[in-house]
Amino acid sequence: MTICKTPLTVCDTGHNIGGWEYIAHQLSSCGCGKLHLIVGFVNDKDISAILQKISDINVDKAIYFSAPSVPRGLPADLLAAKALEFGLSGTVVPDVNEALSLAKQSAGADDLILVAGSNFLVADIKLETL
Repeated sequence: MTICKTPLTVCDTGHNIGGWEYIAHQLSSCGCGKLHLIVGFVNDKDISAILQKISDINVDKAIYFSAPSVPRGLPADLLAAKALEFGLSGTVVPDVNEALSLAKQSAGADDLILVAGSNFLVADIKLETL
C-alpha cells in the first residue's frame, strides 16, 4: 500500500518468505533510487530465510531495524544482531514511527521507503507520521 508519493513510501507486510520473494522481485525492477527499508518482526517467526532474501536484494539500501509494539514483537536490537549473521547492518530504531521519520529525513525525492515485516509493525504506523 502506498502511503506517500514523495518520497515514495510503501507498506507491505512481508511476514513470510513468499512475501519477501515477491518484494525482492519488485524491488529489483522498481528503478528507484536508494531503498530505505524499515523492518520488524514478531519473535516466534523463523526469519532466517527472510533475512537472506533481504541480503540478496541488490540495490543500494539503508536498513532501519524496528519492532512491532505487541508483546510478541522481536526487539529491534535482537533483530539487528540476527541480521548481522546475513551481512546486514543498519540503524536500530525500535519505534516504527521514529524509524519512518528518520527515513523520510534521509531519503531523496527519487528514493523508496519500504516498511515491511510483521502485520503488527505496519499497523503501528500513525497517520501523523506521514
